[in-house]
Amino acid sequence: MRENLANRLATGEAMLLDGGTGSEIQRRGVGVSRGYDAKVNIGPWSSVANITAPDVVRRVHADYLEQGADIVTTNTFYGSRSRMSVAGLQDRWEEYNQRAVELAFAARDTINPNAYVLGGIAPSPGPVDSYDDLRAHSELLAGAGVDGILTEYLGTVEKVRQAVRAAGPIGLPLLICLCHFTQDGRLSADGGSMNQVVEVLSEENVQVDAILLMCSRPEQIS
Repeated sequence: MRENLANRLATGEAMLLDGGTGSEIQRRGVGVSRGYDAKVNIGPWSSVANITAPDVVRRVHADYLEQGADIVTTNTFYGSRSRMSVAGLQDRWEEYNQRAVELAFAARDTINPNAYVLGGIAPSPGPVDSYDDLRAHSELLAGAGVDGILTEYLGTVEKVRQAVRAAGPIGLPLLICLCHFTQDGRLSADGGSMNQVVEVLSEENVQVDAILLMCSRPEQIS
């Protein structure tokens, strides 16, 4: 039986997370940019591949696991109801997400049954309040049996607050992933500092098991 992910992270043990999922699916020839709205939002991104190219999705997870990943992330980055609605798929969003979890489980159970599957969620771009969207997405993935929630692509302090408010009460291990840092280590969208991020987590009184960084140059992350 897998040890609780939060317990393992609390020990400070180094664990290897997979790499990009949607971009890797795209690299393998699957069309992912389905659906744009009037503001040219990208829509559901790679979430459509859970139904249109399930074998590719499963193979991406399997390849990461074969390379030693301890954790893989479901192909649900922009799989929320609002993001799926950009492509007219809002009535099937639960189906697409459920299939994503099944594909990640299938790869995990075949390659490394001791690995973990995180449910990946991301807020809507821009200033849109996406709390309801994130909460519903978190609940759906938790109900599908994921081992934890990864709130990705958090580019402002306010989006950090929305994400932890939405996903924290779910009760699963929670990892947050900040993006787009400037050279002086601030979030480029609003100039927020890491201190401000930590203050938000303290104010919200939410247990966060890991703070991760993405979509930034190595020197900015350092």
